[in-house]
Amino acid sequence: DGHFSSKGAAGTPRVISYVGYKTVTEAAAADMMVYMQPTTEMLNELVAIGYGSQKRANLTGAVSTVDVSRTMESRPVTDVTKALQGAVPGLSITTSTGEIGDDATMRVRGLGTLSNDQSSAPLIVVDGVVVDDLAFLNGDDIAEISVLKDAASASIYGTRAAFGVILVTTKNPDKADRISVSYSNNFGWSQATVLPEFMTTANDIRTALQSDYRQGGKSTEIFGMYYDKVLPYAEAWERQNGGVKSGYRELMPFQSWDNVGDYAILEDGSMVRYTDWDVTGILYNTAAPSQKHNVSLEGRSGRAAYRLSFGYDERQGLMNYNRDDEALHGQRQRDNRHHEMAQGRHPHQLLSAQLPPAQHTA
Repeated sequence: DGHFSSKGAAGTPRVISYVGYKTVTEAAAADMMVYMQPTTEMLNELVAIGYGSQKRANLTGAVSTVDVSRTMESRPVTDVTKALQGAVPGLSITTSTGEIGDDATMRVRGLGTLSNDQSSAPLIVVDGVVVDDLAFLNGDDIAEISVLKDAASASIYGTRAAFGVILVTTKNPDKADRISVSYSNNFGWSQATVLPEFMTTANDIRTALQSDYRQGGKSTEIFGMYYDKVLPYAEAWERQNGGVKSGYRELMPFQSWDNVGDYAILEDGSMVRYTDWDVTGILYNTAAPSQKHNVSLEGRSGRAAYRLSFGYDERQGLMNYNRDDEALHGQRQRDNRHHEMAQGRHPHQLLSAQLPPAQHTA
């Protein structure tokens, strides 16, 4: 009931503390009264749980919240799932390939079962609606992300939440009676981190011939081209081009030893090819561009509030041929109408479409 007793001389300092309240220092006195102020630094922080929100002070389960502004804005990625990588303790994001648009796998606190192939994935809930993944969401439309890590969330969502729950809340319209328009963009270029360095054709042939010599002098060939016959042409090609590898182009025939071209027809009718191709330069793009645009319109008129957003993401793959280009565009609208007794929320799912890859000619 707030009553307490303390032994000590009058005027002696007393330090009084209590969970959820600021610590107070008072001088001891008869019939003293102490006023304590509650601390609201963490206790009043709202965390989305289940189909609503709850103060962090009242939570008993393991919950992590994501700093959306820092996580999404500082990581210009097209997939929200990949943007969460490293942002939440205990949440692991893995991808099986490096392709653009490849679905990422999410695990909360590791693998939860070995009984089947597609379990152990957390349940994903966006604005109270269960979805399969976060790939359709635009990161610019997200307001809050909470991750429920323990099995206690199964008391709300059932057995589907046994491996954790990821709760996403999208942005609401601005409360001010005005119309506001915002636009953001991001441009970037990407390249392969490490690419192999290939030997020149002449050095490759010399190495193979030395290996043949150690094994008894047997002759090595590939596609009917014997290395001992190809080596003189490969050395002449390297001298003629100054050791610079060739890019993609049409093959030129042998004219003379001063103009060896790219292939030659020998006296026995067989053909040898000896061009030193720049394989990594031909296959990989050293500066694959990407761009991202987001436009939103929100406002309020009386009791009706609205928010419209449009996003466009485009990324070009690193491969010059059969590359995995991706262009995503989506729109989202939300209309909140406030009534006297209740508030209705009518979210419309983000629509996304994948455009066909661009055609390339060589």
